[in-house]
Amino acid sequence: MEVPFILLLMISLAARSQATSHTHRGKELRIHIEFVDSSIAPTVQEEIRHAVAYMSQVVRLKHADVGPVFRLPRDMRACVALYTEGPNVGKCAGVSARYTGDYCGKALIPEAHLEGLKVFSKDEPRCNSDSLPEGKGFRNGTNFILYVMSSSDTFCSHSHAVSSTCRFSTTLVGGERSGRPLAGTVTVCKDRLYELTPVLLKRIIVHEFQKKEM
Repeated sequence: MEVPFILLLMISLAARSQATSHTHRGKELRIHIEFVDSSIAPTVQEEIRHAVAYMSQVVRLKHADVGPVFRLPRDMRACVALYTEGPNVGKCAGVSARYTGDYCGKALIPEAHLEGLKVFSKDEPRCNSDSLPEGKGFRNGTNFILYVMSSSDTFCSHSHAVSSTCRFSTTLVGGERSGRPLAGTVTVCKDRLYELTPVLLKRIIVHEFQKKEM
């Protein structure tokens, strides 16, 4: 059996019963595709876009858990510590010296896609100038970001691609946190890119959806 392309993207959209068939009402699934490196040829990029567009037609999100601007939450490790007392309890005391950026898998998330991080002095009500600014985000209805990159890693001997999810919604739905994945990374095998035809991509996607609880 072929190892599925966009494996965890399927899980992202179907897991935790956060997605539903297009035959039911629901929020339109709008995926922004971010190609991380230039080694994926334009023809293959177009094939990936077609496959993702097909997925958007057959899946709807059950809950409208995205506001007017879609941004990804920052990794909490960006903050060195939270205040445990005083007027700024629960707020960030500073940006960690180890913080070099946010990643989704091995893909560096552009600052434009991220929420800000407000940093406070112990007793000052206003945030400091070294706070991390909010990115411009997406105002076109995007509710999932897919980062696509290529590799010649060891997985290439048995798979077209590997994938993972990152960033989960904390929006309250029915009194509970949604937990819906907001982004994922797909790493395609450089030496097998020529195999990723539109027919193969669509067949893999349908195969994965058949296995997931919708």
